[in-house]
Amino acid sequence: MLALLAALSLAEVPLPSWREEVVVEEWYRVNQLIEDGRFAEARARSQAFRAAVTDDARLHYLEGLTWRAQRQDDEAARSWLRTVELDPDRRDAWYDLGELAMGQGRFAEADRYFEQVERLVDEGPLASIAPRRRAECAALLGDDAGFERHLREALRRGFSFNEIAGNPTWQAIYRDPTLRGSVEKMITVYGNPQLLLTL
Repeated sequence: MLALLAALSLAEVPLPSWREEVVVEEWYRVNQLIEDGRFAEARARSQAFRAAVTDDARLHYLEGLTWRAQRQDDEAARSWLRTVELDPDRRDAWYDLGELAMGQGRFAEADRYFEQVERLVDEGPLASIAPRRRAECAALLGDDAGFERHLREALRRGFSFNEIAGNPTWQAIYRDPTLRGSVEKMITVYGNPQLLLTL
């Protein structure tokens, strides 16, 4: 009877996925090439693996990193869009898409990407980053109500105004006459008014 129970309990343990193990091993190899600065080789290896074995979001993400490292932003965006198409919960790809769009001045698009990160990371030490970036997008779009709404959410999730001391984006936001009052109000209520001197 004990042998039968032991056999049944073993049958309930899922066997490791061959595909998962192979992809993880390849991810480590490609990642090491990236860390070594061998971006074209990393990308070629990832593409060959995806073509021969299986398409995987993690490898697309790494390919995006290689393109970004070589300042090929359109290619990086394509890789990261494919990443989130295959795995919509890849918060790193959503975040990098947001940063890329924000850096190119496409603030409404960046906000949509950061919205996904906000949905996926709602607790822990990184939970305030996406709503803070959304607040910045709203400010740069001239949406003071959205700016305050997103900033309150960032504060609720642990954001501190100390993080933006001397930040060039926040200096630009503070120089905007339509947002200056909102920045002063939010920092006075939720932060240290001395921070305004850094803006």
